[in-house]
Amino acid sequence: NNEEKVAPCFGNFLDAGTGSHSLRWMASILHREQLLANAKSKSNNHPDGIGGETTTTTAAPLISMKSYTAITADETMRRRVYNEATELGIQTRGDVIIGNWNNETLLENQTFDTILVDYLVGAIDGFSPYFQDQIFHRLSPHLAPGGRMYIIGLQPIPDSVDGDGNVFCKITKARDACILLANHRCYREYPLDWIERHVERAGMKVLERKKYSIRYDHGTMVRQIN
Repeated sequence: NNEEKVAPCFGNFLDAGTGSHSLRWMASILHREQLLANAKSKSNNHPDGIGGETTTTTAAPLISMKSYTAITADETMRRRVYNEATELGIQTRGDVIIGNWNNETLLENQTFDTILVDYLVGAIDGFSPYFQDQIFHRLSPHLAPGGRMYIIGLQPIPDSVDGDGNVFCKITKARDACILLANHRCYREYPLDWIERHVERAGMKVLERKKYSIRYDHGTMVRQIN
């Protein structure tokens, strides 16, 4: 087959609840061609004529993004994300906007080929309490025909578990108590079945689901309460 393969493209991309992690990921997509070229160059310069080219290309396939729009409801986060975008060299490739999804005029009449909902549902309680059941209805009109929405979240931490893992349940309670005493609202995560029900109620179809385990090491647990 001599047909040239077309590299996948996320098109016009909306990060519906941006942060440092998703921004760095977007930068890796926007700079992907350059990163792969650098990896290939290093491989070709290997003294044995072999190296990480095949492995790197397999792990980081050529994929692209036309532009990005990143939304945050927090002005401090907006400044941080914009500064990071500048450091990563992608500030001219998209926009970082402060806005709240309970504002019906936010991104009015704009649609996107791909929407990323990265830990957004869990964070809503801190900015728009009781709006969680509306978020997918609010986002779905911004999804272009044939577009995709990727949703990332966390299963709620249980009140307690058997065994050593219970220490993290206790840490979570201590952290949330401190947040409440500081007069802030805690994040509130929702289980996968809740997310899927509300995605379908918003007129979208769940195509695939995946679960991954999270390993909380000592440093991660300490950061929860420091």
